[in-house]
Amino acid sequence: MNLLAIGCLLLSVAAQRGDARKLVQDALAEKDPAKAIALYTRAIEADPKLEIAFVKRGSLLQDEKRFAEALPDFSRAIELGVRTEWVYASRAFCRLNTGDPRGAIDDFTTGIKIGPELGMDYYHRHRAKQMLGDEAGAAADLAKAIAINPEVADAAREAGEVDLEDRKRLRLRIGIVGLCCVGVGLVFLRSMGRKRY
Repeated sequence: MNLLAIGCLLLSVAAQRGDARKLVQDALAEKDPAKAIALYTRAIEADPKLEIAFVKRGSLLQDEKRFAEALPDFSRAIELGVRTEWVYASRAFCRLNTGDPRGAIDDFTTGIKIGPELGMDYYHRHRAKQMLGDEAGAAADLAKAIAINPEVADAAREAGEVDLEDRKRLRLRIGIVGLCCVGVGLVFLRSMGRKRY
């Protein structure tokens, strides 16, 4: 390939990226979600590595409860290097709403590692654990969410999951589960210390 052809190719790629960025700006200004989604789609077609287009389109699709369509956008954004708590939580929420609680737990856990001070990831992870029948894990996550952000109790109460009066009982139940785990661990350690001939 000669230098002229390489130069033309680079100019073409630069023009496509410029077009894609212009489409993203137009989409950000667009009030109609359907039109904005179409603009983000065109931006992605022009530049398949433009992370913001995947994040923003996924967000609009999620807002419209089109979780199965939003999920690949958040996955692609993560593949392209967007590693924020919000993107992991958004993908987890989509997974939760498309029947993949295990995948949701993985993503919420990653989101918690990135932003441990945010109680909503714990709250939503507790919902995923409930779907899998892990009541003790769900209760622990709910208690952690409420401890970090007491407003989470309002969301839980609205969902019929906890009454404010139940918060003390919930903490007590988690404490009992913790003590049982410690007790089992001590019994195990004690049995390991015995010599068997």
